[in-house]
Formats: sequence, structure tokens, C-alpha cells
Amino acid sequence: MRTKISEGEFSASAWEGEDPEIGDICITGLEFTTLQLIDVSRDGATYDIEFRVALNVTYDFTDYSHANYDREDGVHYGVEHSSHLYAYDECYSATVEIGFADGLRDNAEIVDLNFDESIFDLDLDDGRHIQELYPGDAGEMR
Repeated sequence: MRTKISEGEFSASAWEGEDPEIGDICITGLEFTTLQLIDVSRDGATYDIEFRVALNVTYDFTDYSHANYDREDGVHYGVEHSSHLYAYDECYSATVEIGFADGLRDNAEIVDLNFDESIFDLDLDDGRHIQELYPGDAGEMR
């Protein structure tokens, strides 16, 4: 499930005037909060699940507020770039189908996993700022 979440599409809700790009995403925790059986048969079961995900997210910011634009060259000079690490505790929902090969629960495997949302929205106001990342730190997720 961690892989499916980390491969999902994430979108950042921006502050006024801010338009950060999401860099790295690291899942630091995963906890199922609700598990409701929807359907069961000899060959499998389907569940609706709600779960909490703890994430560390790196945002890359570009600040043009102090930049100068050279019309001749069509280039901005003095653009400031920064990267920041934020922590999130998000709740998501999904439907999971588990198959039992040969009707045996010991052979259980996830056959299908569908999230209720196709894009995971991350609101900057809901995240906890951990630190600014400097060149050389960017690859280190804490």
C-alpha cells in the first residue's frame, strides 16, 4: 500500500502568491483507522478502509518578488530558490479487494486497490514546517 500511495499524484494547495512544486515525498507512517467488510466470498473479500498517512514532503519555492526582468534577454535575474521540508498527518479512504488463491486465507493477496481521491491534496497551511533544506541537504529526508 505504501508503494501505491507514494506512486500516487500529489497536488499542493498554495498560499497566496506562492506556487511551490512538490519535490520528494517520504511516507514515515501508515495506520489503518477503519476497516469495513463490504463483500466476502470463498475467493476473496472487499473492504472499505480509512487510513492515516504520515508524510515528509519537500517543496521547492521560486520567489520572483526581488527579481529583475531583462526584456532584451527575456531573463529574470535575482530569482530566489529555496526548498523546505514539511510534515503531514493525512487521512485517506480506499477500497481494497483481497483474493484468496484456492480459497485459502493463507494465500491472501491484494488484487485491487482504489483510492477515493485520484489526487492527494496537500494544503501548505496544514503541514508542519520542519526545516529549510540547503544544497547538499536536499537528498536527506528526515
